[in-house]
Amino acid sequence: MISRLAMVVAATTLAACGGSGVAMNQSAFEKELVADYKPLAEYEAVQGDIIDAHFYRKRIKAIMVGETPNPTMVDTRNLPLEKVGELAEGRALLVKYLDSGAKKRVPEWAAEAQAKFDCWAEQQEENFQSEDINACRADFYEAMRHLAPAKVAKVVPVQHMKSAAAVYFDLDSSKLTSAAQRELKVVAEKIKGMAPSSIMLSGHADTSGTAMHNEKLSARRAETVSAYLRQQGVDTEMFKVNFAGEMDLPKPTADNTVEAANRVVNITLIK
Repeated sequence: MISRLAMVVAATTLAACGGSGVAMNQSAFEKELVADYKPLAEYEAVQGDIIDAHFYRKRIKAIMVGETPNPTMVDTRNLPLEKVGELAEGRALLVKYLDSGAKKRVPEWAAEAQAKFDCWAEQQEENFQSEDINACRADFYEAMRHLAPAKVAKVVPVQHMKSAAAVYFDLDSSKLTSAAQRELKVVAEKIKGMAPSSIMLSGHADTSGTAMHNEKLSARRAETVSAYLRQQGVDTEMFKVNFAGEMDLPKPTADNTVEAANRVVNITLIK
């Protein structure tokens, strides 16, 4: 158990790393990040983990002098091999969202996601406090739900757009069902007869599973539809493929909801 003296020293050190204030030129994201790192530093100090308490204090100090740290690099932590993949995917998607404007759009959620990712990686390296690991991981995924950039649709005159089909998939699958194949054969003939200027393929997934998994799944579904239409003789140069994962749901649902209407690739023809 950590001694009273050690707790006093830890608290004093935390205070010395910047107090409760943030430099005037800090962005909203940076202010939120300081606020999120402080309790993590305090918790580790009280737990007697001086190394990780110092890790979070260093991050706070860096922010205070205008050198905002990036999310923890996965290879800097001695992680269990079976956990590396998920953490690496999580970091990659987090960086993508941060770089696409999440810091300004939703600074509180962006900071929460980064701090809880760092917490998840730190706890996963220790790999013995399952409650702490699961709490940081769950908080990270919850914050990530708010970070995806809004999809901005290309403005096209309504009379020049025609919804061709909606191709549905089985749960957690990007394989075309026999019904989907029949539908796509009809779509291929429609495309040939209409000769559109472009074809929009928009992949989606329901909210069961993680946001990262669903983003990849929706991309695979869109790519599957594209490949099948190409086999039917459709010119893929016309394709504009996008994927929304579990964001921008055709049928809005709560998180962790299995919904067949959201396991879809929508096909739109543009004259």
